[in-house]
Amino acid sequence: MANEPAKKRVLFVDDEPNVLAGLRTLLRRYRNQWEMTFCGSGEEALAAFAEKPFDVIVSDLRMPRMNGAELLHAVREKFPEAVRIVLSGEAEAHVGLRVAAEAHQFLAKPCNPEALEKAIERSCALQSRLQDPALRQLVGRTDSLPSAPATYASLTTLLKNPQSSIQDVTRVVASDVGITAKILKLVNSAFFAMAQPTSSIERAVAVLGTETLRTLALAMGAFECFNCQSAPGHCSIEKMEAHSLAVGQLARHMLTGRQEQEEAFTCGMLHDVGKLVLGARAPERLRSVFELAQAKKLPMYRAEQELYGVDHGDVGAFLLGLWNLPLTTVEVIANHHHPTWQAGGPFDLGISVHLADVLVHETSESPPDGCDQSLFVPDPALVRDLGLESRLPEWRAKARELGGGKGEAS
Repeated sequence: MANEPAKKRVLFVDDEPNVLAGLRTLLRRYRNQWEMTFCGSGEEALAAFAEKPFDVIVSDLRMPRMNGAELLHAVREKFPEAVRIVLSGEAEAHVGLRVAAEAHQFLAKPCNPEALEKAIERSCALQSRLQDPALRQLVGRTDSLPSAPATYASLTTLLKNPQSSIQDVTRVVASDVGITAKILKLVNSAFFAMAQPTSSIERAVAVLGTETLRTLALAMGAFECFNCQSAPGHCSIEKMEAHSLAVGQLARHMLTGRQEQEEAFTCGMLHDVGKLVLGARAPERLRSVFELAQAKKLPMYRAEQELYGVDHGDVGAFLLGLWNLPLTTVEVIANHHHPTWQAGGPFDLGISVHLADVLVHETSESPPDGCDQSLFVPDPALVRDLGLESRLPEWRAKARELGGGKGEAS
């Protein structure tokens, strides 16, 4: 039919013919959903890419001549819109560290078809949410996020000290957006055998351990120190880090229950991760947004929507979705400026992060994005419908206490 959506193109690469044959058999039922191509080498896969674009590539690691890491690096450089998934029997942690920069996700052999289908379908759904090809390419090439120099220095010093505890490391990691995102990406891969994706920073650090983190940070230089001289002057990494930390702490304060509080803190820390991507990878785009926001007295996300049709929430959610963070986290990041609620409904994770962001902006004397804080006020309808009138003064005071009024984290 004319209006039928085009099939998603998926490329499978493995040097063992019996593995490819098994994949053909296992995935035959998806032939009406995907256009599948099977290649026996990295060279053959790159030749296939040269003929037509693919939405997803699923590759083995151990192959002769061009191994999987080399193939995925080439795809990342030449065809960054494609989602890169590793499907490999090499499930040791050191392998994950080696290919962390090249792959978005990792699946371990043997892999049941439902898990593989879920990974591919989720990847395709994410692509459909971010329609701008240039943005998809920009995010597709992103393997790490910038960190504040002082935080990076503190972490590397801790990791060099064999006496450092997991609690010490967790405290530093939890103060940095870029490092938090990188660690959650790694721990949610198949190399660490998590039964379910996690957004808990404490759990992620405990699972990885200080030795793995030391290898990741020191040997591979995985944590990128922020050095973007062309970014707008008032978009400092330190202000963004302080704002994100305050939002995470306030969102956690608003909820009860340990798991909810952990999720709220992580979502608050990561809510502006899209700004980090844009500040480091497309500073000229970010500058044009700031200029429009200041000229028209708009919040940044409104200026982004007016100029480009998407905002930093969409960009951040796309990246974290590619990195296989929990869907709940991805949805909260995507909608932190556009929450949905029902009158009399629950005060949930998404509402807590949205409201914490608004209140920290509102009480800040030095907003991280340079916008007039008078543009940020809690939605009266949201406050009324959820019966939050009596709680708002205490939350507003807490926002000031956490650093909103001083422009720094407590």
